Amino acid sequence: MDVPNTYDWKAYHIEYNPKTNTMRMQFVDANYHSINHFGGAGEFECYTGFKYGKPEAINEANRRNNLLSQSPN
Repeated sequence: MDVPNTYDWKAYHIEYNPKTNTMRMQFVDANYHSINHFGGAGEFECYTGFKYGKPEAINEANRRNNLLSQSPN
């Protein structure tokens, strides 16, 4: 992909998977990301009740990861 080094990319949370507690990410133009939208961070909030990136959300994500690591595959 031929993009100048000065191009302004922003990581975008496309979707949240509550079964695996993971986000699918995509790089988008920073101008696109500034437009009001609903993506993976919004899905995380709907599933967990916590605003993505806040300390409570980080604690919840860690709690879910711990549960996943203890469950048999």
